[in-house]
Amino acid sequence: MVDYTGYSDYGISRLDGSLVIIKGLPAWVTGLQDDVVLYSRPGNLKVDSAPIEDMNNSELPLGYMNGEGVLRYVVRMPSRQWRQGLRRQSLFDTVSRCYVSPQEKGFSNTLLNIYPSLGDCMESISCGESSSKAFCRSYCIYNLNGNKYGLSYKNYRVGEVNMSKHYIPHVDLKDEYIFLREDLEEKLVNV
Repeated sequence: MVDYTGYSDYGISRLDGSLVIIKGLPAWVTGLQDDVVLYSRPGNLKVDSAPIEDMNNSELPLGYMNGEGVLRYVVRMPSRQWRQGLRRQSLFDTVSRCYVSPQEKGFSNTLLNIYPSLGDCMESISCGESSSKAFCRSYCIYNLNGNKYGLSYKNYRVGEVNMSKHYIPHVDLKDEYIFLREDLEEKLVNV
C-alpha cells in the first residue's frame, strides 16, 4: 500500500473517486487534507473523515454479486490509467456484459464477503425469487429443474447440486473440475 501521509496533493490526484476500505467498510475517496482522508460510503452522500492510516487501498476482492433478482459476476476491467484503486469505470459484469454501478444493492456485500448460505440460495431459487444465487464470491447455483441446481465457479459450469431425501444438498462436480472439490468443501463449511 502506498503511503500518502504528507503528500495530500499527490494523493488526491491518484485516489480521488477511488473505492477503498476505511474502518473495515467500503468508501469513496472524495479528498485528502494533510493526513486526513475525506470519504463517503456507497449509497450515502454524507462526507466523513478519518486518519489516512485507517485507509486500506489494496486490491479489493470482487466476484459474484447478488442483486435484486439478478446475479452478476463482477470483475475489474483492465485499463491503463495513472490513478490508483478501484474506480466506477472499471467495474464490469461478465454475465450481462455491462458496467456495474457500485451503488447497486449487493455490491457492498460482495466487498465485505456477506453471502447467504447454500440452503438459503436453494430456497430463494425454488420459490422463484431469483433464477440464480451466489453463496460465496466464487460459486453460485442456478435452477436446472425441480430439485436439481447447476453449480458455477467463476462463470464456468462445473457441476450440479441435488437435494437428497433428507434435504441435504449433494454436490456432483464434472470430472474435469474435480480439482475444485477441496475449495468447494471449504466454502460450504464457511457459509
